[in-house]
Amino acid sequence: MSVRLLFAILCGVLALTAPARAQTKRPRPVEDIEIPTLKKPAPPPEELPVEDASDDSGDEDTFIPGKTERPRARDAGFESPDFGSSKRDAGASSDAALLGTADAGNAVDAGAAAPAGLSDKSIKPLILPPADGDAQLLAAWAARREALGRSAVHEMLEHERKIARLREELGYSNLLTIGAALSHESKALVRSDAAEAVRRAVLATQLAPDLPAAHWAVARSAWSEDLADFGRYLDATLQAVKATWREPRWRAATLAEIAAALLGAFLLAGAAVVLLVFLRHVRYFLHDVHHLFPSGSWRAQTSLAGILFVLLPLLFGLGPFLFLFGLALASWLHMGRAEKAVVAALMAVFGLLPLGASLVEREAAFSGTRAELIYLVEHGGPDGAPTQELQALADRADAPFEALFAQGHRARRRGDVPAAVSLLRQAAELKPGSPQALIELGNALFLAGDLDGARDSYQRLLNANEASPMAHHGLARLYDRRAQLARREEAPGQLAESQKHQRRLVELDPQAGMAIAGDTDLRSNRYLPATTLGGAQLMKMAAEEAHPSWVGDDLSKRLFGPLPCSLTWLAGLLAAGLLLLFSLLQEVIVPCGSCGKCGRPVCRRCDVEVVGPGLCGQCVTILAQRGAVDPPARASKELHIKRYQRLRVWAIRLCSLLIPGGGQGVSGQAPLSL
Repeated sequence: MSVRLLFAILCGVLALTAPARAQTKRPRPVEDIEIPTLKKPAPPPEELPVEDASDDSGDEDTFIPGKTERPRARDAGFESPDFGSSKRDAGASSDAALLGTADAGNAVDAGAAAPAGLSDKSIKPLILPPADGDAQLLAAWAARREALGRSAVHEMLEHERKIARLREELGYSNLLTIGAALSHESKALVRSDAAEAVRRAVLATQLAPDLPAAHWAVARSAWSEDLADFGRYLDATLQAVKATWREPRWRAATLAEIAAALLGAFLLAGAAVVLLVFLRHVRYFLHDVHHLFPSGSWRAQTSLAGILFVLLPLLFGLGPFLFLFGLALASWLHMGRAEKAVVAALMAVFGLLPLGASLVEREAAFSGTRAELIYLVEHGGPDGAPTQELQALADRADAPFEALFAQGHRARRRGDVPAAVSLLRQAAELKPGSPQALIELGNALFLAGDLDGARDSYQRLLNANEASPMAHHGLARLYDRRAQLARREEAPGQLAESQKHQRRLVELDPQAGMAIAGDTDLRSNRYLPATTLGGAQLMKMAAEEAHPSWVGDDLSKRLFGPLPCSLTWLAGLLAAGLLLLFSLLQEVIVPCGSCGKCGRPVCRRCDVEVVGPGLCGQCVTILAQRGAVDPPARASKELHIKRYQRLRVWAIRLCSLLIPGGGQGVSGQAPLSL
C-alpha cells in the first residue's frame, strides 16, 4: 500500500514540475467556435417501379430495372458534348423559364416528331419570345422611372436587369430611346455623382451599343470620375467614333454636318477675301471713277455713283455671287498678281458649290427616307410609328426588298413564324443571292420545323460564299438538332457534320464559334444566327431615294439668284474668264496706283510730277527736293506719312483680330489670308 502511495506522489511531482506547452495560435472568440450539430439521417432511396416483363410493346430501348441494361447516351438521344447535353439543355430551359422568356405555349419543336426508338422527351424545344414582350419592356422601363422618382434603388436595379434580359429575349440589337434617356441621366449626374453617372452611361452602352451618345456619356463621366484613368475615357471616345462611322444613321448626319460646315466656311472665307481685297483698293477705284465724269464734278457724287454700281446686283436681287463679281471687277486692275490668282480661283470655285452640295446630299441622305424607317425597325427597339409605316410599305404590291426583309426579320424575331416565312420567301425571290435573306429564311424554316428547307437555304449561301460564318453557324445548329432527332445509327453522322461546321465557324469567327460551343441557350433569338441589313445597303437605298437637286437648287437660288443649279459651274468659269480678259485693258485704261509712303493715289492724269508707280508727286518732292520745299510743308507731309503708316498698322491688326487671316488680306497677301 505504501509503495502504491509513494508511486502516486512521485507521478504528481513530475507532472507539476513539467514545462507548460507554449501557445502558438491566437485564441478564437466564442462566436468563431463551431458547434457540432447532429446530422439528420438520409431518407431511404425510393424504389423504382418495375415494369411488367410481359410488356410486348416492341421497344427494344425500354429500360426495365433489374432486367435490362441502362441505355447509353448514344441510345437515348445522343448529344454532342460540344453543343450541350440534355442536362445543359434542361438548365437553359429552366433558366429561360425563370427569366420569363416564354411559357409552354411559346415553345417550338424545331423538327418533326422523334422517330421510333427515341424518346422525344429528351429533346428540348426552342423557346420563342413572349407575345407581349414589347409591352413588358415598356412596362419595365416605366416601372424603373417610377422607382427612380421614389429613390428606390434596389427596385430600380431590378427593373434595369429585367430590361436587359428582355432585350436579349426579344432580339433587339439596340434600345435607342432608352439608351438616349440613360445618356441624358448620366450627363445630369456628372457633377453631383460621378460614379452613378458612369454606371448609367455603361448601362446605356449595354442597351444601345450602336448609340454614339452612350459612348460619349461614358467618356464624359469617366473623365469626371477619374482624370488619371486615360485608358477608360480614351477607349470610350474611340468607341463613340467607331459607332458614329459604323452606323448609317449617325454617319449620314455626321457627313452632312461636316460637309455643310466646310461649304459654309469656304463660302464665307472666299467672300471675306474678295471683300477685304476690294476694301484695300476701293480708294483707288473711286479715284478712277471720278475721272470718268466731266471735269469739275463733285468727288462725293462720283464716289456715290461708283458705290451704286457695285451694289446693283444686290439691288436687283441677282444674288451674292454677282455682287462679289462686281467687287472683284471694280478692284481687278488695282490688284497684284497673287491677289488676281486667288480671286479668279474663288470665282470659279463658287460656281461649283451648288453641284458639291448636291453630291453631298446624295451621299449623306438618310433622315426622313425609307432607309431610316427600316433602320429604326431593325435596330431601334420597340417603336410604334416606324413599325406601322413599315407594315404599310411591306403590304404594297411594289414593296422593295429591304422592306420585306425587315418586316420578315421582325416577324421571325417576335415569334410569328408563318408570317416570317411568307415575307422572307418574297424577299428571297426579289434578291435570290442576298446573304441576309437566305440566313433569315433558313432561320424561319428552322423554327417552322422544315429542317430540309432550312438546310437548303443555308447551303445556298454556303455555295455562294464558303467563308460565310452565318451559314456555318446555321448548319452547325441544324445538324446538331437533326442528330437529336435521328435514330441512334444515324446520329453520329449528323453530329460529325455539325462539328465540322462548328470547327469552320471557329476559324472564321472565333467569338461566335466559342459561343455555340458553350451552354446551349434555347431561346430562339439566341440560338439561331441573326443578321440585319448592312449599312452600305441602307445608304445606297437612301441615296436612290434622295433628292439632291433640292439642296443644290436652294443653294443656287441663294447664291446665283434665278440661275439654275445646272449652269452655276458655267457662270463661275465665265466670271473667272472675264476677269482674266479684263487684265488686257490695263494698258488702255491706265488705272492709278498707290503711294507706298502716304497712301495717296498715284495718277498721271492729275499729278504731273509722278515719275514712277511707287510714289506720288508730293512724296517725290519732299524726299527728292528737300531744299525747294518750305520746312513747315515738309514737316506737315512727314507727319501725314507717319500717321498713315500708323493707321495702316492698326488697320492690319484690327482685321487680324476680327477676321482670321484678315490682316494678310488687307496687307496684300491674299493667298495667306485663306
